[in-house]
Amino acid sequence: MKLLHLALKMAALAVVMVSVMTLGGCKSTKTLIAGDGVGLVDSQGSAAQMARMIRVSNNDKYVERLDVFRQNPQSITYKTLWLSYVDTDFLSSVTQSQALFDQAMLDVQSGQRGCESLQWDVHQKRLFFSTKLHMVAQECFDVLGHTDQSDYHTTALNFILKGLFANGDGKHHYSAFEVPTANDASDIVELTGLDVLDNYVELGKGNKGLYYVFVLNDPESGEQQQLYFDFTRFLHEALEIDYPFGWASNQMTERLVIPFAKSNLLYRYAMAQLLVSEQKYDQAAQQYLAAIAQNAIVANYRLGRLCQQRNLQVLDKSECFDYLLASAKGGYAKGVIAVAELLRTGQGIEPDKAGFEQLMTAAQRQLPGGQAWFELATNSKTPERSAFFERAAQLGSTDAKMALLIVNLQAQYKKEGEALSLDPFYADFGRLAEQGGARVKTIYARYLSKYNKVDKNGALAKLMLLAAAEKGYPEANYQLGRIYRYGKNEAVNYPLAQQYYLLAAQKFHLDAQLELGLMYDHGKLGNYERKEAFRWFTMCRRNLDLWCLHNMAIMMREGHVSGVGYAEAIDIFKFIASQNHPSGTNNYAAMLNRGQGVAKDSAKAFELFKKAADMGDQWAQFNLCKIYYYGSMTDTVAKNQGKGIYWCEKSAEQGHTQAKAKLQEIRG
Repeated sequence: MKLLHLALKMAALAVVMVSVMTLGGCKSTKTLIAGDGVGLVDSQGSAAQMARMIRVSNNDKYVERLDVFRQNPQSITYKTLWLSYVDTDFLSSVTQSQALFDQAMLDVQSGQRGCESLQWDVHQKRLFFSTKLHMVAQECFDVLGHTDQSDYHTTALNFILKGLFANGDGKHHYSAFEVPTANDASDIVELTGLDVLDNYVELGKGNKGLYYVFVLNDPESGEQQQLYFDFTRFLHEALEIDYPFGWASNQMTERLVIPFAKSNLLYRYAMAQLLVSEQKYDQAAQQYLAAIAQNAIVANYRLGRLCQQRNLQVLDKSECFDYLLASAKGGYAKGVIAVAELLRTGQGIEPDKAGFEQLMTAAQRQLPGGQAWFELATNSKTPERSAFFERAAQLGSTDAKMALLIVNLQAQYKKEGEALSLDPFYADFGRLAEQGGARVKTIYARYLSKYNKVDKNGALAKLMLLAAAEKGYPEANYQLGRIYRYGKNEAVNYPLAQQYYLLAAQKFHLDAQLELGLMYDHGKLGNYERKEAFRWFTMCRRNLDLWCLHNMAIMMREGHVSGVGYAEAIDIFKFIASQNHPSGTNNYAAMLNRGQGVAKDSAKAFELFKKAADMGDQWAQFNLCKIYYYGSMTDTVAKNQGKGIYWCEKSAEQGHTQAKAKLQEIRG
């Protein structure tokens, strides 16, 4: 049974993951600025238990949809069935379900039982999205002559593969193929027929999200590509954390990345990323060295780059080239480009222009369409950078063409300003957007909206954003959310705004997370859902986003977060005031002036009100209006009604309602 043998081989080659079900409990902390949240993402709490109960109750709904698929595969979409599956509790037990199925296959292989004796309905209910299961079932029923059942599993296999490819291209974090487990990713890679050069687990944007990455070579063309797989939902289920809030705290890193990196080669990459973000460069280098000792090719490239960019105690600068060269010799295209750049600039080695061209030609064969030259241009800090973009554009790189067009547009706009005719630029922009991927389409849509001359009603921009959003591009979903949140050329539609914001927020788009928090906090989605608001503010504050921190602190000060109050709020306001955040500075001043959570200090408060007002904060300006007009800080500053009126006017100019009312009252 050829396919059964192949499936068993897949199981053996798949990543051996220590069951995350056995990992210890999460660590609780009240480090609010850069640490964990405050009880709202506690996986052991009542919220997690309630979520589990809801998922169990969703099992029947999923099974009903699976029956619909069995009866008429065309009557249900992949996305509908997948989202129904991840809302059940089957995902949390997928590791055990997979182990049971693998054991059953081994029993078949050893002759202890026939494949017809497997409980296929039970297995497929729990493992429907496993390509391996359907491959084995297909052959089993073929051998038995059960054509209908064989055809069903063939249809299911095609349904899964087409669904994956329709919902992403696997080329980026944001368009990663979402799979139940890392083992499923390995199975799918086997089906591609491509050769695996290397594979590893890495963190995504802002060290959030875990992605299983394969570097693959086409044995026929020699082209190289990276495929990204996202199994974050499974990890959340296994750890009993509400998706995606495991990244709102340190739980995912403390319970997955750190322990797994000690024994699992693939997680050393993610661990190194964490250490680099903490500026522990030598420790990060040690992670890469450990991976290199196990023949990891990409680790050589990452270590060589780290060696170039930082002064390491464990490596001498003269060794940087050696590691980059090792990655190039191993066949990693980015390593080839890095060595080519060193040959061109002569950094630490003899310059060799001919060698540079030869290596870039080799990289060009691996990364077609000008991608190699675009990669070189993106990483280059030399004056030749623009020439590299030009060469990439000539070889067909849409990204390079877009970069050059934007540079040209900005240069012309500086010269001509509003008199600049945008028609020639937008003709080129439009052609590139039609040809390009999600990123290019989104850039085009943003420029259409920015200048608002070519697409006055926003219809074309919206079409481009929708096309980009279909590929999962977070910025496109965020911009669509803004269209419906603020009524930009569309009627305000809060539920639709929430839908698009959520898609972006789950891909760790900070502004989308902030906007979701604000919508919940301001009651735009029905009730004032403070808990949901705080959870989203907690998500985006992990990257020290000042507005997220600001809104967290407001909720703490107003008593909307259990267990914390003035003391925690003022710590956050103090931090963001130190970062020159206008509104945070004003709120820090207000708490100092009232003595909330800190000793009252009117002199310091006035200084901060003035600083925030000078930075343009309308509330600070209104506060100065009252301070001067009424003399409410006479121990610090003299009453001065003229200055009071001045600051009221400044605040009113920005639309501050109370400042406008105060001016009307003053002027009678």
